[in-house]
Parts: sequence; structure tokens; C-alpha cells
Amino acid sequence: MDCVPVRIWGFDWRQEQSEPSRRQLAEIAREFAPDLMLHWGPRVEGDYRPQTETETRPCPHLGFVEDVTTIHTPKGELTSAHLRSLEGKPGYASKHLLETPEDAEKWLSIPWSPSRVDASDWQPAIQRMGDDGVLYVGIGEPMYAINHLTGSEVWAYWLMEERELIHRLVAEEQRRHIHFVKELLAAGVVGMFGYVGPELCIPPLASPKDFDEFVVAYDKPIHDLVHDAGGLVWVHCHGKMGPVLERFADEGVDCLNPLEPPPMGDVTIAQARKRVGKRMSFDGGIEVYEIEMRSPAEVEQKVADAIWQSEGIGLILSLSTDLSHLPVLSDKVLENLRTFLATARREGTRVCA
Repeated sequence: MDCVPVRIWGFDWRQEQSEPSRRQLAEIAREFAPDLMLHWGPRVEGDYRPQTETETRPCPHLGFVEDVTTIHTPKGELTSAHLRSLEGKPGYASKHLLETPEDAEKWLSIPWSPSRVDASDWQPAIQRMGDDGVLYVGIGEPMYAINHLTGSEVWAYWLMEERELIHRLVAEEQRRHIHFVKELLAAGVVGMFGYVGPELCIPPLASPKDFDEFVVAYDKPIHDLVHDAGGLVWVHCHGKMGPVLERFADEGVDCLNPLEPPPMGDVTIAQARKRVGKRMSFDGGIEVYEIEMRSPAEVEQKVADAIWQSEGIGLILSLSTDLSHLPVLSDKVLENLRTFLATARREGTRVCA
């Protein structure tokens, strides 16, 4: 490579921006042309949908309503509830779908029929991307799909009390995910496949043994399918990677994101590279709060340090998350993003010389 790649997560600087501060960011980005990594997904057709009803109810929280969803299953009704802001604020799951083993049996009773994918936009999407970056194909992760239904509290209890039930649930999700990936590959979609979720089954909520049982064991067969077709696997996992870093490499993850440095994480880029060698690349290295809180001089130092720790090998420099939590980008954030990009391009070229 002639330069360490650098990207602003989820921001396509080639597109017109409606919000003024993001128009300013697009102008800054066009000066440095950061690399793009954008999500792509197919249209899904023919998947089974159980009979579902949704009712919106008032709730005591000012500016919110509660959307209550009822699913009719062969073994009885399941309900979930979500607090929805009327002012564009983040929502909140007030009731998860699966709260008891009986709920789990109801979910397992729902008939499932294989879906079909329409991947006709894959090649046009690649052409639209051109040389500006890469697309990643969004796929799900079996453990995360079940955790989403239970919530982390029930999940933690079930790791102690209902492990066999969790295996049944995650195995069912794996069956569905494997079908989805096979459909994509059969349609000629070969590239980088990416997903989020393992962060919900690592310490401190879960143990490395839990990670092996419910993440590695169920994800590796999916990775093998992708690799056998010539594709790559990108995985997003916040948190401290110290206890699970080699496990990600062992299960066939090609690129791990966001590899948060201490103190949020517990492994530096240099330490991670020493531990896994060239088996796995990293996408990240800079906490988003550095952009919000630090001075430009401090941001410059942190970016340069991350790049030189990588020695120009196996690093995509990026922030730990996107900027969606900032409705408006302040002047300080914009200045630091300029510093982030300028330093990355300068030092990223030097380290690869």
C-alpha cells in the first residue's frame, strides 16, 4: 500500500448533505478524499411473517409514546414494547420479546420458510462505488439476533440457568443466517461481509467460555462459507478485546472493528498486531470522544501514534463509531475532523514509504 486507509464511519462525502455542519464536513472530506466503506444489502423476498399487530399507547415519559407489538404464534402470543420519541430522540425497549423459557418455546414454534434475495443491485452498487472504497454486505449474527430478543439482563441470567435453551435459539438463528449467506453467494455477491453483535457476549457480561460456545462455534461456519467463496469477514465489536482477541482470529475474522485503545479498551494496536500477527486486520484506533473533547494538537498526536504503531500493516484508521449521536457538528468537532484526516494522510503516507 502507498498509504494507510482512513475513513469517517458511515459518512459518504460524495453525497449532498442537508444539514449545514455536515455540508462543511463534506467540503473538508473532499480535500482529503477519505476511503469509503459503505453498507449494502439485498432486497429480501418470500420470507415468512407471522401475524403481527402493533398498538401505540400513551406513556408517562414526556415526549414519548409506547409501541406495543403482539406476535401470534402456534403456542400463544408474544409481546414486545418500545418507547418511541416524538422529538427524534433515541428510543428504549421497555419490554423485550423473550422474557421466560415459555416465551422462547413460543418463538421456536413460529414456522420459518427460506427467503429469496434479490441481489440485482450488487454490481451497479460496485460500479457506483468505483475506486473510492469498498462495500460491505450486511449480514446478521446468530447470538446477537437472540440477544436482541431477550435483552442483556435475561441473556445474562440464561447464561447461568438456560444454556441448552440458548443453544437451541442460537442454532435456529444460525440455520437462517447460513441460508441467507448461501443465497447471496449463489447470486454472485462476493466481497466483504460484515456484522455487529459479539460485544454482547464478551466480558464483563459474559465469559470467554460463553464467547466460545455462543459466538465462535456458531459464527465460524458462516465465515467458512464466505472464505470458501473468496470473500472476507469484517466484524464490529466494542469493548476490551484482551480476553477474546485471538478467538476472533481463530474463527476467521479478517478485520476487527473498532479496536478501542486504552483506557476504553485494553489492547493497543501494537500489542494486538504482536498477538495475532498478520492473521487479522484492524479498523479503528481512535475513540470518537477524542474528536469531541481534545485539542487539535492532541488529536494529531493520537492519530500519528496509532498509524506508527501499525507500521503501515493491516490498519484502516477510523473512529470508534459514526457521528450519528451528534445532530450538529460543532466548530471544534469539524476542526478536529480536519486534523484527523490531514494527519492520517500525511503520516499514513510516511509510514508506507
